[in-house]
Amino acid sequence: SSCPPDSSMYWLEEDMWNKNEQVAFLRILWDPVNHRRTDFFTNDMMPRLCGIHKEELVTRFASHDAPMCMTDLEFICYIIDDVLNCDKKTLVRYFRYGYWNDELGPRCVLVQHIKDKQLDWKGRSYCTKHYMRAVSAEEFDEAQRRDPNCTRPLMWSTGDLRRADELSRDYKIDREQECMENLLATEEGRLKLQLLEEQVKFQVSQMVQHFR
Repeated sequence: SSCPPDSSMYWLEEDMWNKNEQVAFLRILWDPVNHRRTDFFTNDMMPRLCGIHKEELVTRFASHDAPMCMTDLEFICYIIDDVLNCDKKTLVRYFRYGYWNDELGPRCVLVQHIKDKQLDWKGRSYCTKHYMRAVSAEEFDEAQRRDPNCTRPLMWSTGDLRRADELSRDYKIDREQECMENLLATEEGRLKLQLLEEQVKFQVSQMVQHFR
């Protein structure tokens, strides 16, 4: 745990990340007393990964309208996994990020996503840093082999353990089939949501037992 650094430290950090062309970096500063975001920074690689202009990304974050780079189902799983692991200072995950290409339409990229929380002396989070980099199909598949939940967390509970090549191939179809409207409208979609719900209930019950 530490005290928040002064603004000059952030300036040096921003300068360093603006020169980095391999890793997308996102930093969110948070006031733990008033529970509000106080600052947001991203380098040029982040908007490239999302397939939008940097100015648009910054504007959308400022208005709490961050672009969703996943299917609805993947995003729900991401949020739940994040909550279930709220006690962890660092979380390493692999995702499939989708974006829109004006010439080619919907495209996707496989990424490693590291989330790192910085805490003050009371153990409250005042800064969250996200590091994202594109990875090969081989790295994604190896990560999935070691721990299925670190790749597209909780998607395995719905019966989805597709490998990297299949995920890249199926992205366009998944965008349509894994939107909430279609998940609720089809028997297959409702089954996936039911399986996810059962897994989440199980994990929450395990957490409750652990803290008793």
